Amino acid sequence: MIEIKRPAAGNPYYNGRPGGFSECIVGNVPKGVRPAKRTGAPGLDRLPNCVGYAVGFLNESNSCRKFTMIGSRPPYAMIAEAEREGLEVTERPTVGGLMIWSKNGASGHCCVVKEILDDETVVTADSEWNGLVYAEYTRRKGEGDWRSGCYWMNTAYHYRGCIKNPAFENEVENMTIDEFIEKMTPEQAYKLEEKARQYAKTLPVDRYAEDACRQAVEVGAAADGNGDGMADAPRASMLREEFFVVLKRLGLLQ
Repeated sequence: MIEIKRPAAGNPYYNGRPGGFSECIVGNVPKGVRPAKRTGAPGLDRLPNCVGYAVGFLNESNSCRKFTMIGSRPPYAMIAEAEREGLEVTERPTVGGLMIWSKNGASGHCCVVKEILDDETVVTADSEWNGLVYAEYTRRKGEGDWRSGCYWMNTAYHYRGCIKNPAFENEVENMTIDEFIEKMTPEQAYKLEEKARQYAKTLPVDRYAEDACRQAVEVGAAADGNGDGMADAPRASMLREEFFVVLKRLGLLQ
């Protein structure tokens, strides 16, 4: 999980010139809230707008202005532009990354991944054209389009992938279990195993977390990076994955 919130008024990454860095179009405050002419939010003139927020966050989190061309594109064209600018695109959402959707007959949508709860559930930070300047949604993967949990997304939206944010490449949430174990030293594995044992004892109510931690430790899942014959056993493999997900959810991988 990373700390994300509504940008403060005057933040240059979410404002255009003069005074700002954003190349995105002016945001669109809902009718009834704004004057007759389209206008952005006070002090955040590129919001509400999904591209203005997502690309603003991408640049701000990397303390740069170099991804401006991505911000000049509608969501459906952002992936191609991101790849031209050297950014990696994955199917799996990554913390700090930009999830991208195309939409039939329209521009589509993009948002920032705030937290990965599990392989099927993420929390996103969004800005909505003609809607909210900042909103958060708990999205579920469903059939692979990540629409469930966002009330206004319908079947016209099609998930295209996630642009990885270089600022968060080393976040534990963005690693697979094999990548994590490969980077883990024996000392870290020992400390993690002890941490799991102690934490499991404090969770009499959370049976899922308690059982997953205890069982995973029993089969040596936390330290099993070299196989030991355990990797070929379906039960050990399942417990190892479950253990990893639980530890991420509980914030024990620090």
